[in-house]
Amino acid sequence: MEIFIKGVNVDKGLASARGRLKSYVKFLEVFCREGTEKHDNIEASVADKDILLYTTYAHGLKSASHIIGADEFSNTAEMLEIAGNNGDWDYIHAHNEKFLTELKTLVENVNKAIPELSKHI
Repeated sequence: MEIFIKGVNVDKGLASARGRLKSYVKFLEVFCREGTEKHDNIEASVADKDILLYTTYAHGLKSASHIIGADEFSNTAEMLEIAGNNGDWDYIHAHNEKFLTELKTLVENVNKAIPELSKHI
């Protein structure tokens, strides 16, 4: 079975799930749910100028995206987490909009793949 999700290294994500497709699909489902929620939370934390909360959300997305195999997105989240830890609002403001767009696209791509993957469980 060939699995492709744009923006995701599926082999790496499956390895995180110890090769179990059912577990990997659960990881993907949680990522989509949490990703959608975190998108709104990140927007609110920027509007509220709450860098501690922003950093926490960036950290969570870094870890979750790494688990599913979305390494490029995970790296972006890590850079934003570092910026948050350093109190670097300038970096966050310069990169946050693109980050949120990438998050939305990644969630959409993963959501599209879940029904097909579920057929093979």
